[in-house]
Amino acid sequence: MRDLRKTLLIAASAFAVACPAMAIAQSGPAEEQTATPARDANEIIVTATRRAESLLDVPISIAAYSQETLDQKGIRSVEDLVRNTPGVNLTQGFSGIRYIAIRGLQSSVGATMTGIYIDDTPVHIRSLVLMSFFSPALYDLERVEVLRGPQGTLFGSSAMGGAVRFITAKPTLDKFTGNARAELGFTEGGDPTYELGGAVGGPIVEDKLAFRASAYYRRDGGYIDRVPFYANRGTAEKNSNSNRTMVFNGSLLWKPTEDISITPSIFYQKTNRDDQSTYWTYGNGSTRAQPPEFQSGEGVASTGEDKFKLYQLKGEWDMGPVSLISNTAYVDRRNRSIDDGTAYILDIFDNILNGLGNDPAFGTGVPLRGIYDAFARAAGANTTQIGFDTASPGRAGGPNCGECFVLFSDQIQRSFSQEVRLQSNDPDARLRYVVGAFYQKTRQRARDSDFSYSPYDNYLYPTSYHAAPPVALPFPLGIFAGALPPFFPLAADGVGGYAQTRIVDRSLGLFGSVDFELFENLTLTAGLRWSRLEFESHAESVDSVTKVTTTGALQRSVEKPLTPKFGITYEPTPNLMVYASAAKGFRSGGVNTAAAQVDPGCLPGLQKVGYDTIPATYKSDSVWSYELGAKGRVGSFATFAAAAFQTDWTGVQRSRQIEGCASIFTDNFGKARSRGLEAQITVFPVKGLTLDANIGYIDGTQRETILVPGTTNTVTRKGDRFAAPWTVNLTGMYETPIGPDDLRGYGTVQWTYKSGFSVKPGNVGFNPILATTDDQRNLNARLGIRTGNGIDISVFANNLTNSRDIIGRLHFQPSERIQIQTWRPRTFGITGGIQF
Repeated sequence: MRDLRKTLLIAASAFAVACPAMAIAQSGPAEEQTATPARDANEIIVTATRRAESLLDVPISIAAYSQETLDQKGIRSVEDLVRNTPGVNLTQGFSGIRYIAIRGLQSSVGATMTGIYIDDTPVHIRSLVLMSFFSPALYDLERVEVLRGPQGTLFGSSAMGGAVRFITAKPTLDKFTGNARAELGFTEGGDPTYELGGAVGGPIVEDKLAFRASAYYRRDGGYIDRVPFYANRGTAEKNSNSNRTMVFNGSLLWKPTEDISITPSIFYQKTNRDDQSTYWTYGNGSTRAQPPEFQSGEGVASTGEDKFKLYQLKGEWDMGPVSLISNTAYVDRRNRSIDDGTAYILDIFDNILNGLGNDPAFGTGVPLRGIYDAFARAAGANTTQIGFDTASPGRAGGPNCGECFVLFSDQIQRSFSQEVRLQSNDPDARLRYVVGAFYQKTRQRARDSDFSYSPYDNYLYPTSYHAAPPVALPFPLGIFAGALPPFFPLAADGVGGYAQTRIVDRSLGLFGSVDFELFENLTLTAGLRWSRLEFESHAESVDSVTKVTTTGALQRSVEKPLTPKFGITYEPTPNLMVYASAAKGFRSGGVNTAAAQVDPGCLPGLQKVGYDTIPATYKSDSVWSYELGAKGRVGSFATFAAAAFQTDWTGVQRSRQIEGCASIFTDNFGKARSRGLEAQITVFPVKGLTLDANIGYIDGTQRETILVPGTTNTVTRKGDRFAAPWTVNLTGMYETPIGPDDLRGYGTVQWTYKSGFSVKPGNVGFNPILATTDDQRNLNARLGIRTGNGIDISVFANNLTNSRDIIGRLHFQPSERIQIQTWRPRTFGITGGIQF
C-alpha cells in the first residue's frame, strides 16, 4: 500500500500538466540528485552527467559559475558570461538577435546548435526570422554550467555544439535563506544603469513544505544617440538604446514522504529593448563626413518586447539503490519587435538600380540610376545618394518620419516537454547508469510585415515622379515618366508585405548512459540516444496590393538519428583524472520560409550562387567530436583542467544572403572542422589571493571547397576560417581581514581578450567589410568590503580602459552605411547586497 501511494504521487508529478490541449515543444531533459559536498570550499558541484559531482571529477570540458562567482566577477548578462568563458562566442545581429556558439560551431539558422536549459527544461528555439535564444537574468541562481562539446546522449539533438544550463536556487526545508542586491552605475556619455533584486525562501511546514521566491528589476541605461539622417524624417533622442528586464521566480518543495519530493515552479521574465545598440559609420569608398561616435541615423526607435513564462513540475522518488525522476514543463514565449528599416530598404534599392543598368524600354544608354537621380534633383533632394524624398509629407496620421519604412515582427513559441529518468544512486558503485525517455512538442509562429508611411503607392520615387504631369517636368524628364520599374509597391493602407510561417517540432527520445569500473580507477563509459524528430512547416504570404494570399505546400520531414558517446576515465591518484571521449551530435534539417517569396530583382544575386529559385528545404548536419582531457589538484595550491578536441562537421548548415537583396535562406556547405584546446588553472599562492587563468584556442576552418554549379566560382573554400582563434580570461582576486567582527576587504581585476581573424577575398558574395573580425579587449575591476553577517558593499569600473574595440558589424552591399557595435563605454558604479 505504501509503495502504491509513492507510485501515484510520482505519477501525478509526471503527468499533472500533460493536458493534450497544451501539448507544444522542443528537445531536452530533467534535474538531478541533491548535490553532495565539494572536497573543498573552492570547488563547485555540478550535475552535467545527471549525478552530483565535483567540477573536477566530471570527464567533460565544463565551466561552472556559482552565484557568488557571478557576483565577484560582475557577471550580469549572458554577454558577460560568454566573455568570461573561453571557447564560447556570442553572435549578435539585427533587431537584437543573439546566438551562442561553442567551440566555433555557430549557426544563426535552423534548429539550435547550443542547448539552453533552465533547470532541466530546454528553452531554446528553432531560428525562423528575428527571434534569438532566450537567456534568464543572472540573479538568484544556484549556478550556471557551460558544457563544451556534443551532449546529444543526455540532452538531445539541440546540444550538437554544447549546452548552457541555468540552475535556479531551490527551497530549503530546514531554514530561511535569502538575499538582496542593489546596483547603480554611470556610463560615460550615457544614462545611469540600476538594478534591484530580492529573494527569500524557507520552511512553511518544517521538513514537509518549503518555498522560494525572488523578484528582480534592471535597467541598462542607453549610450547611443538617435539623430535622423534626414532632419525631417524622424525624432532625435539622446541615449535611446536602454534596456529593461523584470523577473519573478517562485517555487514550492513538498515532501509527502521522506523519500519523495515534488517541486512545482514558475519563472517569468519580460525584457524591453528601447532601441538598437549599434551606431553608424561610413565606408565602402564613401566620401561622406563621419557622424559623431555612438550616433545612429535611424528615424524612429527600433523597439522590442520579449515575454517568457516557464511552468515546471518536478518529482523525485528515492528508492534506495535508484531514483525515479520526472520533469514536466510548459514554455510560453512571445517576442515582438518594431524596427526602422528605412536605411536597410534604401541599401537594397540602391543595389537594384545599380544592377539593372539600362532600361530595356528605351534601348541602351538610358541608365535607370541616372533617371532616378534626375527626378530626385527635380524634386529638390539634398543628396545625390539614393534616399527617400525629403519633400514628402509622409502619410497622414503617421509619425514624424516622412516616408520612413518600418518592419514588424511577432513570434510565438509554445512548448510542452516531459522527461522520465531512472538512475543509480551510489556514486561508489562499480556500475552506475541513467536511462530515460523524453518527449517534446513545440509550436512556433513567425509573423512578419512591413509598412511605409509614404503617401505614394511606390514610395521610393521622388515627388516629381508621382505628382507632376509629364509636360510639367523639366526636359527630358517628361519622356521618362513611368520608365522606372514598380519596385516595392504599397497597398492603400501602406502595407508593403506580409508573411507568416508556422512550424511544429516533435521530438521523442530514448536514452541511456552506463559507467562501468573495469579495474580500480579505470572506468569505461558508453551512452546512446535514439530520437525521432518530426518537423512540419507551413508558410503563407500576402500580396500588399492585390491582397491575394499565397499558401505554400505543407513541408514535413521525419528523421531518426542515433547519437552515441564513448569514453574512458583513469584516475592514477585521488588528485588526478585523465579521460578520452568520442561523441556524435546531430541537428535536423528544415524548410526555407523565403522559398516562395523571392522578388524578381533578387534573381541575379541568386544565380550568382547557382540557383534559379531558393531551395525549399535544407538537409540535416552532424558532428563527431573527439576529446582528450585532464583535471586535478595540486594540494591546496592549485586546481587545473585542460582538454584538446577535434570536431568534424558534415553537411554544415549556414545562411546565405542574396547579394543586393533582402532575402536570406539556409543551405548546406559541405564539411568543416574545429579543433583546439581549453585550459583553466586556478592558483592560491598565498592566503587570500586567487589567480585564475582561462585560455582557449580554436582552429575552425572549412574542409571542403564548394563551387557554384557549372562554374569555377567558389562559394566557400577549403581553409576559410569561421571562428576566432584565441580567447583569454585572466582574473586576480584578493581578500583580507581589515577590522573587527569579521570585516574583510577584497578586490578583483579581470582582463578578457578575443583575437580577430579574416577571410580572404575571392568567394562569390565576398564582403570586405564583414570579412574581418577585430581583436577585442576588456578590463574590469571591483573593490569592496563584506561583513560576517552577510553585508557586501563594493565599487566597480567596467571597461576601465574605455575600449572601443568593435564586437559586431552589420552591412549590406553596396551600401556606404555600416552599423557598428562596441563595448559599453567606461562605467563606474556601486553595488550593495546582503546574504542571510
